[in-house]
Amino acid sequence: MDLMQLIGQYVTPETINQISQQVGATPQQTQSAVATALPALLGGLAQNTQSPQGAAALDQALERDHDGGLLDRLGGLLGGGQGSSGLGGLLGGVLASGAAASVLGSIFGGGDGNRAANGAGILGHIFGGKTEDVSGGVSQASGLNRGQSMQILLLLAPLVMQVLGRMKRQQGLGAQDVAGVLQQERAQINQQAESAGLGGIGKILDRDGDGSIADDLAKLGAVVGGAYVASRMSQRGS
Repeated sequence: MDLMQLIGQYVTPETINQISQQVGATPQQTQSAVATALPALLGGLAQNTQSPQGAAALDQALERDHDGGLLDRLGGLLGGGQGSSGLGGLLGGVLASGAAASVLGSIFGGGDGNRAANGAGILGHIFGGKTEDVSGGVSQASGLNRGQSMQILLLLAPLVMQVLGRMKRQQGLGAQDVAGVLQQERAQINQQAESAGLGGIGKILDRDGDGSIADDLAKLGAVVGGAYVASRMSQRGS
């Protein structure tokens, strides 16, 4: 089972419906937002781990803050099975408070749990100063406003890190192994994107200053999300 399929265990069609109700969107809009956000998150992580230093930094973060244990708490939040109910309920708490990091930290517990569930901090490490551009791309792809798109990114970022952390722990992966998993995922995303005339996720995230990040991420969501991510998540719910 690859990384996207592992994430798909927690982002099921039932979850999409619950998130859409919380953000005030249609399930189709929410699906498009998730299908754009996940390749961007995985592509950003892959880009950051191309160097040994970047791979080591991610490995240390997974060891310190993201061992996958929060996935068990997530699954039990509303008595859900594999995490779908919990994920939808978690987003409701985030939106009701307007303070994602503090609510996530309080749900999962204090101390290191605050770092583990700090979506804003994770997004900053992955995208740097381009987080708003990524949110804009998710917004363009889905028809959601930027606030809705950012809330979905804030929710998905800790989830991706926890799934990576659990994979690392269960399979005994080292820094370069985790980086290899991400590079493999990126290669599949790039194959889809490049066949549609896009330059690949790395080139998209490297662009500066002209709004092309948001534009091309929206195209990525339509191409990769429609043909790759969304199909896998739909299969999980069938």
